[in-house]
Amino acid sequence: MKRVKNQIKSESSVLLLAIIGIFMLTSCGKRVYTSGTYGSIKSYTVKPEYRGENKKGTYISADFSKGEQDVTNSITDKKTFLSIRAHRSITRKYFNFYYGLGGTLGNYKFGGPITDGVNVGSKAFYSLNSKTGINLNLPTKKMDWRILGVELIYNYEFGPYQNTLEDVKNSTEDSELLIFNKKSILSYNLTTEAVFKLNSGNALSLGIYVGDILNKTGNLKGEDSNFLGVFISFKFKKITLSLVSESAQESIGSSKFGLTYQLF
Repeated sequence: MKRVKNQIKSESSVLLLAIIGIFMLTSCGKRVYTSGTYGSIKSYTVKPEYRGENKKGTYISADFSKGEQDVTNSITDKKTFLSIRAHRSITRKYFNFYYGLGGTLGNYKFGGPITDGVNVGSKAFYSLNSKTGINLNLPTKKMDWRILGVELIYNYEFGPYQNTLEDVKNSTEDSELLIFNKKSILSYNLTTEAVFKLNSGNALSLGIYVGDILNKTGNLKGEDSNFLGVFISFKFKKITLSLVSESAQESIGSSKFGLTYQLF
């Protein structure tokens, strides 16, 4: 009996070591670099609440975003964005429609070398973007429940960061290094949002969203590229403060702080 117990114990130890070894092998992920915009795609869009009459509004926004990516266990890349946007929003009782344009200035800071011969530090990138969306609304006296929204966003990215990724991609055949250097990103997201109508025209909103890239080409075709996030905003008369937290594939994520002013 003792010999059997020792044999079982020995076999269990071997099995445990094998499981640990397999886990370590499967946990060693490939290093991935993407367009700087990925992981910070969505920005908060202010819309007039329905308070018994149709409304229209034109807005200008400024966003500041901080993001990061754990490329390896020891290397974390960081990026920052500053964006200026403008949009027009039209609210009816049961729906809202909006469209807008914007531009972004970003900086990508590499936490370590991409390859043995390339240690680049920081690189700037730029993007031009547009968005349009529509959402169904279930209004009450105290709340607008924007039960389902569909948004399309187009980003065109360019600059030194994009050029660096392209140079590395063309100069290496490292199978453990994946570069998805996509300049044009067409994405969608599905959103649900609850807007609590406070006194004097003020409002508090909470929402969640999930989305993906539509125009995947090249080596991005077979890869997961979905993203999801949450947001909160507080509107005080013509000024709205917002926070958007987004998570994407490959541990890429960001937090975006926004300030929006209603022009008219």
